[in-house]
Amino acid sequence: MGRDEILNMPAGREMDALIAEKVMGLWTGPLTPLETEVALAHGMIFSYSWDIAGAWQVVEKMVTNGWRFYCASMDIGTFVDAPIRAAEFQKGDVTGPYVKNKSETIPLAICKSALIAVLDI
Repeated sequence: MGRDEILNMPAGREMDALIAEKVMGLWTGPLTPLETEVALAHGMIFSYSWDIAGAWQVVEKMVTNGWRFYCASMDIGTFVDAPIRAAEFQKGDVTGPYVKNKSETIPLAICKSALIAVLDI
């Protein structure tokens, strides 16, 4: 999976399953759609990409693994049609690698940035 695929992915179960596997370390391989549905129904996968409580677990995991977290939410009005929701993860000092993106919501921005960071793409 490449950077562009992640950046174009909407919030939802596919994103949540990827976060569970790649960021949270909950599975060692991809889940089938049925397995994903069952895991979500039984609270085994959280709503990382659309619920701030689930997204905050992603932030905590990334910070535990040595990433710093920055977040912004701005409604800038007249010149831009949509508000800006951005999340950034940075490793090491200010010259270290960082990943940031803008999305429709803060949870989705957090998830996309975290996936790109851990996949190193």
